[in-house]
Amino acid sequence: MDDSVEHGMELAKKTGKHFSWLTCTNRGAAEVCEAALRVLGVTQEELDWGYPCDPTSKSRLRIVAKRGVLLRLTRNFDKGRGFVNGALARVYEELGHGVIIATLIETDNMVLIHLMEEKGMTFLPCCYGYATTIRRAQGASLDIGCLYFDQKKHMAGRGYA
Repeated sequence: MDDSVEHGMELAKKTGKHFSWLTCTNRGAAEVCEAALRVLGVTQEELDWGYPCDPTSKSRLRIVAKRGVLLRLTRNFDKGRGFVNGALARVYEELGHGVIIATLIETDNMVLIHLMEEKGMTFLPCCYGYATTIRRAQGASLDIGCLYFDQKKHMAGRGYA
């Protein structure tokens, strides 16, 4: 998995276009994101101390705000500037205390991502942006990528490919 994810990251760097992994399950998306973080040199200790991600993303991976890490925003906070659900952003700098400056992939606009509280939970309104489920990607324009049919017990649903 690590070699395949690394190859996708190299293709993205070479072409200047985002490489998208589309999976059948949230578990598969987590596998891809974990592999991307390993390729970037993020340690398990850093992950353990990271910020909680948006629970609506269904990801359990904590956010490590290292420069260059790819995030997918999960809330519509500022449509005019592009802070919308599904937008991809690269970490530019962590200011500390749960505040991150990130650059949107599509527009190069800078946005502040900060901890929020909802229903007694505190989290960042984002998750990692290396992979998402096929269902979440419906309607998105994707340049290059990989379909990862990660379902182990059941065949992928009709129409996934």
